[in-house]
Amino acid sequence: MYFPDFLPHHKLPVLLNEEAYKNPKQVIIQFFDSYHLVDAVTQLEDCLLCAFSHLRLRRKPLLRIMAMKEMLLVLLEAATLLKDEGKATLAADEPNPMDTRWYYYNKYKDYEEWDYFPHHLCKKQYYNPYIVFKQCSKKSTLPQWRSLLEGLFAAAAYYNMTGEDGCINYSSAETNAYTQCKRLIELVEAAHLVYIRERLFEPKTNQNKEAA
Repeated sequence: MYFPDFLPHHKLPVLLNEEAYKNPKQVIIQFFDSYHLVDAVTQLEDCLLCAFSHLRLRRKPLLRIMAMKEMLLVLLEAATLLKDEGKATLAADEPNPMDTRWYYYNKYKDYEEWDYFPHHLCKKQYYNPYIVFKQCSKKSTLPQWRSLLEGLFAAAAYYNMTGEDGCINYSSAETNAYTQCKRLIELVEAAHLVYIRERLFEPKTNQNKEAA
């Protein structure tokens, strides 16, 4: 993926309003008020599958993933500002790290508890989801993320009359393209762990944070 030269101000959050800039956890609340974890992860998985193959997203899935695009960008911007206060971190001696209370609180549709487990996170990320936010900020700048999302969604959707598509090909020059894109799923799963463990879904918590 080609990343052009960016001006310094391009590396700053440009989509966050004043409230979200001061309290970036509000972005996590807004994201999961708008999107269900399992649905969001499934949509991203389908998008990656199409972008790195010769498959194309159909109209409805494409519209859904495009609608999610801006919220993903806002979440990426918030990730650069989130501070780890230790509230979402599991203790090293936690006797039952797989207890559902660490990643789940309410079932939706026909999903089972196991569907909510963050399958794309490694053990360290599961114990401390803030590691994912640091990795997202460290591995790619915000302008690179914006460019990457444009390329990812275009590759998943593009198909012309001659049969050409926008498949992202693996090459020695782009060995980490899939890893970078997959980090979007890790971002959503890590944000959900923070959402659960810091109990951001509770109305009282939301009010306290808005007043802070």
